[in-house]
Amino acid sequence: MSSKLSVAVAWGAFAFSSVLVGAACATNGDELLGTIDTPASPEAGIIDPGFCPAVCSDDKRSVLSSCRPENATACGPAEECVDAKCVNACERAEVGQASVGCDYYAVMMDIAAPEGIGACFAAFVTNTFSAPAHLQASLLGKDIDLARYAKLPSGHGRSLEYLPYDPARGLLPGEVAILFLANFGDVKCPVPAPLSTGAWVKGTGLGNAFHVQSDVPVVAFQMLPYGGGNAAMTGASLLLPTSVWGTNYVAVNAYKDSGRLPSMDIVAVEDKTTIQILPRVDIKGLEGIIPSGTAGKPVSYVLNKGEVLQFSQSAELTGSPISSDKKIGVFGGHQCMDVPEGVGYCDHAEQQIPPVRALGNEYVAVPHRPRKTDKPETYLWRVVGAANGTQLTYDPPTVAGPPKLDIGGFAEFNADGPFVVKSQDKNHPFMLFGYMTGGQNYDEYGDPDFVRVISPAQYLDSYVFFTDPTYPETNLTVVRQKHGEVFEDVSLDCYGVLKDWTPLGADYQVTRVDLVRHDFEAQGECDNGVHSMSSKGKFGLSVWGWGTPETSGGVCNEDTPKQDYTCDVSYAYPAGERVTPINDVVVGPPVN
Repeated sequence: MSSKLSVAVAWGAFAFSSVLVGAACATNGDELLGTIDTPASPEAGIIDPGFCPAVCSDDKRSVLSSCRPENATACGPAEECVDAKCVNACERAEVGQASVGCDYYAVMMDIAAPEGIGACFAAFVTNTFSAPAHLQASLLGKDIDLARYAKLPSGHGRSLEYLPYDPARGLLPGEVAILFLANFGDVKCPVPAPLSTGAWVKGTGLGNAFHVQSDVPVVAFQMLPYGGGNAAMTGASLLLPTSVWGTNYVAVNAYKDSGRLPSMDIVAVEDKTTIQILPRVDIKGLEGIIPSGTAGKPVSYVLNKGEVLQFSQSAELTGSPISSDKKIGVFGGHQCMDVPEGVGYCDHAEQQIPPVRALGNEYVAVPHRPRKTDKPETYLWRVVGAANGTQLTYDPPTVAGPPKLDIGGFAEFNADGPFVVKSQDKNHPFMLFGYMTGGQNYDEYGDPDFVRVISPAQYLDSYVFFTDPTYPETNLTVVRQKHGEVFEDVSLDCYGVLKDWTPLGADYQVTRVDLVRHDFEAQGECDNGVHSMSSKGKFGLSVWGWGTPETSGGVCNEDTPKQDYTCDVSYAYPAGERVTPINDVVVGPPVN
């Protein structure tokens, strides 16, 4: 009997009982993702002494007998073992509801690139799976030849090279591919891009997004312009897979009009998607193409799959409720913002925004490392409300943030260091954004950008992320939350166990770690490129990169050789997140 039972379970031909477990990080598969079946005894839980349950192999690539591990059944190329069964990895990632996925849209947002500079638009794709990822990219349903337009970066700084991507070989585990998708102006992508016109929409208008797909789970980011300091005004964003898109959002712009315009993009994933905005301010449309709107009155738009609706106008739409009858993606940005207004130099900004039901009611704010040791920084933050009557408290209480927010309300404030901000409960969610200010006040180290802060309720326990090798300064900010009664170690692949944690309240500790400094100087074993960070507990991770005059002998002017110029530029993005519904809030009226 025992041998028959072993065979039956190994091949999955057995009764299963359902066990409910918590949602988890989709990057490492160590935590289950929903309701998972587990092997049960045929006699109401009484297990025969000879019973050998099926288990997953350590690499999650096969199902084997716990008694006879040599009796293994391999999973398919796009499958992994979960609870002794081979499951489709992309379907499992969808259940996981995180920033790891198989289906993305990259949006070339509005940018005020100075004449003669131009912009290169690129997406980064990192393979987080245990088998090769085979990538596809398209625009308007037409495939892009990734054998020509995707490259594997090797090295960093002045030694950076771009190796060919072989679509048949795919992207190996841990590798990153840069997809050069479009460019305009005199400054080109490092390698040719498929489009020089047609991908970028200037000002308010309609455009199209690039569809990026993989046959196994990956992590994706986008950057505009690509090229670090040479690009002069970069912004970047973590991309969220379409599996976690929603139908209810609060609009976001990066910052106010500071001589150039705030922007927002909305992307449809299905044809005939109706979108309704309840604008806080008047919407200035595009005659005959995009209807204008009046503050306080709903206005509707219809998009087809992959189409982009872009608003670039002086009056911020931040805080406006957005609803749709089918899933949409929302991006907040700026053509080129001065932060604070009147302080140079401007930089482009962009961040993809999660649906309202994935927003938290508590955030831990950790700014980037001070850019100069002899110039302490005061950091700018912005909160955006998603529910009326939101009461905010701060730790430490000396933080001078707003005490209250209503839906659509937003406010900015400064803080000298890390802090915690939270509301009264989960049904009073809000968003928090952190900023780097203009490099003019810091001897041209860095420049404006903003990053979306992730709520601890959406932290992961593992991240695979990419830091741009064209930036001479890369700084990681890390927040760990108490796991039971302890703070678990957090390990970075090139560094080991992170150190120098600073307590922040009773439940959090924060630290920073540098990968690269000064003139592309590697820090210990760390350098720019693909990295992983993991822990037994949940933690948050954000990536900051910026330029410095140290790459050009301390000089920043038009005579500096292009390959050495990295002054006045920065980028930032969260390394990943869960995007699980954690509140019951719905904003705005339903779509008519």
